[in-house]
Amino acid sequence: MSPGEIMHLEWRANLELEGVGIEVQVDRIDRLEDGRVVLLDYKTGATLSTSGWGSERLSAVQLPLYATLLQAVPDLQAAGIGLARVGVHEADIRGLGDEPAESSYLLSGPAGRSRALARQLGSWGGALDHWESGLSGLLAEFLAGDASHLIHNEKGLKYLGLEGLMRSGEALRWIEERGGESND
Repeated sequence: MSPGEIMHLEWRANLELEGVGIEVQVDRIDRLEDGRVVLLDYKTGATLSTSGWGSERLSAVQLPLYATLLQAVPDLQAAGIGLARVGVHEADIRGLGDEPAESSYLLSGPAGRSRALARQLGSWGGALDHWESGLSGLLAEFLAGDASHLIHNEKGLKYLGLEGLMRSGEALRWIEERGGESND
């Protein structure tokens, strides 16, 4: 197979994380020459962001979850993950992958954040370890019934219109303290 041959589109499976069943649908899986795969998720928004992949408490879990789960699936060990946006006049891919050159063809979008993320996580193995640990923590919270409202940033509140759902007016205070307005 040549690098980046499309293996699956809209691939679905039922997988498990620590005994909990999770249904996944990967937009695209490309097979690399070494047999490993690159997982792609197509996005329609204006911005592709990988910043949540390296946070202490994972905040963008979709592709890290897929990469972690697929490590247990024969012939589908991930060598990289990427967010892809394809438009009429442009295409962009941002992601993270292992060192071999064959995975870099898909992960060659604007370098700034992805390269900083790669330095932060140290290696592809380090990324997988970080994600597995982070996902285990999130799963433990979920299974314990923890539904705490965690405010990560103002933007997440200001534009989602969830102020009325936040207990004790946390969201409204957050926005007002920063001089913004709520969506009331």
